[in-house]
Amino acid sequence: MDSLYFRSNGKLMISGEYLVLAGAGALAVPVRMGQSMRVVETGAAAGSLEWSAREKGNEWFRARYRGAGMEMEEYSDETIAKTLQTILLEAIKMNPRFLDDRRSRLVTTELEFDRQWGLGSSSTLVSNLAWWANVNPYQLLFRTLGGSGYDIACARSQGPLIYHYKGHQEQPRVSQVGFHPVFSENLYFVYTGKKQSSPGSLEGYHAEESDPVDVRRISEISRQMLMTHELEKFIQLMLKHERITAKAIGKTPVMETSFSDFDGAVKSLGAWGGDFLLAASSLDRADLSAYFVSKGFHSPIPFEDLVLK
Repeated sequence: MDSLYFRSNGKLMISGEYLVLAGAGALAVPVRMGQSMRVVETGAAAGSLEWSAREKGNEWFRARYRGAGMEMEEYSDETIAKTLQTILLEAIKMNPRFLDDRRSRLVTTELEFDRQWGLGSSSTLVSNLAWWANVNPYQLLFRTLGGSGYDIACARSQGPLIYHYKGHQEQPRVSQVGFHPVFSENLYFVYTGKKQSSPGSLEGYHAEESDPVDVRRISEISRQMLMTHELEKFIQLMLKHERITAKAIGKTPVMETSFSDFDGAVKSLGAWGGDFLLAASSLDRADLSAYFVSKGFHSPIPFEDLVLK
């Protein structure tokens, strides 16, 4: 049987959340874990598309579609099935030759991380599906799930990058960069246990109302984060970034609400109030871990263990 295989990386945004949509340069990193997709032809009825989504070996979603209209015949979760149907139909619209041979297929996706972790379960799916359909992954994302598209850039990158969003009608600008701080052993990712959906996190934020000065300042912080060789300087950049973003979205930095006694800096990554935090400190690993565990969080993940270099 013929089969196809695709794989995309997960992601984290180090700087530029929210204001990336207003044109700020965002510093982002692909992570070691991602999502794969295998497509195998089967002997089922013509035009049948079966879908099995797995997470570290365990199936968490299943659906079956039929015909050019991707009619939903069977599914384990209606909301997810409809979202997937929308993406498939848009891919067909973008490339009418996609799936026009009426062959039956089984698609199996495999997440390498907990899908609650906000590391890109949706963006890696869109990236893989775009490869299969031979369509532009950014346009497939923009026309279906929305967002800035930085996660698509990470999905297909082998290292850190600076991302510039230029609107849904244009191709973004992506620049590969070297981001491996000499103090990387002092950087940790903290999972909060609160997954945030990208669309929901943007409610109330209007990119067109952003202050151009703030956009330029965030772009400059992203650039300085790449260049600094000093932990203390990086910590100050994190705190400055939080203040600018807080003003732009009308929220209080997490450092002030939850970590005012922390020896270092804690910064939100992506949607504020969910997913991951970035912690920078000269504390040794044991003391830093004890601090966050005492606050009710998971033990922090070292920068080196998560970021793809």
